[in-house]
Amino acid sequence: MKKRDLLYFWVFIVSYMVLNFCLAHIPGITFNSYVEGHVTIGTYHILRLAEIVVVTAICFFKQFRSFVKPLMYFNICLIVSWIVDIFIHFVLRDESISIMFVTLAMIITIMCILSYIAEGISRVLNKIEFYKKYKPYIFMATFILFYLMFFALNLFMPLEFGILSRNQSYTGRMWMIANLSLIVIATYYIFKTKHFNWADLAVSLIFGIVPFVLEHNPIALIENMFCYYAACSIFRKCSYDKKVFNFNFNNTLKSFGFGILFGIPLAIVNIIIDGTHGFLDPQVWNLSNIWNALLNSSGAMSEEITYHFLPLAMVVYWFGSKIPKSYKTQVPIYIFLILPHAMNHIATDFALNPTMAILDCIKEAVIFGIPFIWLMKNKGIQSNSMAHTIVVLLYRICGNRYVV
Repeated sequence: MKKRDLLYFWVFIVSYMVLNFCLAHIPGITFNSYVEGHVTIGTYHILRLAEIVVVTAICFFKQFRSFVKPLMYFNICLIVSWIVDIFIHFVLRDESISIMFVTLAMIITIMCILSYIAEGISRVLNKIEFYKKYKPYIFMATFILFYLMFFALNLFMPLEFGILSRNQSYTGRMWMIANLSLIVIATYYIFKTKHFNWADLAVSLIFGIVPFVLEHNPIALIENMFCYYAACSIFRKCSYDKKVFNFNFNNTLKSFGFGILFGIPLAIVNIIIDGTHGFLDPQVWNLSNIWNALLNSSGAMSEEITYHFLPLAMVVYWFGSKIPKSYKTQVPIYIFLILPHAMNHIATDFALNPTMAILDCIKEAVIFGIPFIWLMKNKGIQSNSMAHTIVVLLYRICGNRYVV
């Protein structure tokens, strides 16, 4: 960080403290309110959030170009202080609302640290010829190694450990660790690409709201919004094939059609392998069972956005939008796009029986991972999201969980 940047940072910290003090002493300002025993955001926090939205919008639109960088420092102060204040008021009172803000705090903090570290390391490595030649492959390998490290740490940590204690299984906690990590990566690329598009923002909001409304999952809300918007920003910056992410009417209909065409046979295979009830069992085809299954199938869309769509965008970015079609390039890419998602499902089984867990991981990667990735690369995110949703929906319909 340059000395001038550091000066800006502290000037805005002092400015924000003064503004914060003045706002907090306006008569009638409420810090929080209580509705049926739950803590909700008061007018004070809403005003703070409005400031963040305004400053963020100015930074994105770059209306005051000479002040964009200082305003970004100011925005960081706004966001961090708002999160800390929300955390202090809510963390001991309502865990459901505090987890979202703890997640945001982690994102902002880690993103800033990663940004400076990555820039420094990149300057050094770009002087090495081997690194420049094999840069995309090194990035993919590094990503996988970090994932394996997190996977191992997850198995070594007691299940009751700290903030992740609600996930009473190694698999549940692995999903949480991976989700939070990908949110951080998505945030980094949003700030790195500095690309704004209203359509992408609108779609990302829809993708975030859907799982939140259906499953009341605040992590999925943040995850879908950040990962989808980051991926689209990368694709647009690299001028990548628009059919992968563009939501025009004709493209969407075709993509959904391919998704249904691929999803139904994959769903039948999945039910034959692991289903509790047969696909033709009349017991499962009742309105209550179908409705409950539908409400709990939005995770398939989230997984495709987070574990396949964003990583594909990262690969495109690392290759400079020109991905070789050779076998030697495509195999590492498919492994990179499939492995983390497949391994997330086996953490608990791996702790009990590593051999069987690895075989299950390979089975899932071959039967489902390869078709999903092929669909996304050739027919778009709508296509593989639809296929995955159908697979999960029919599996849940034929499972004991929702049969009544």
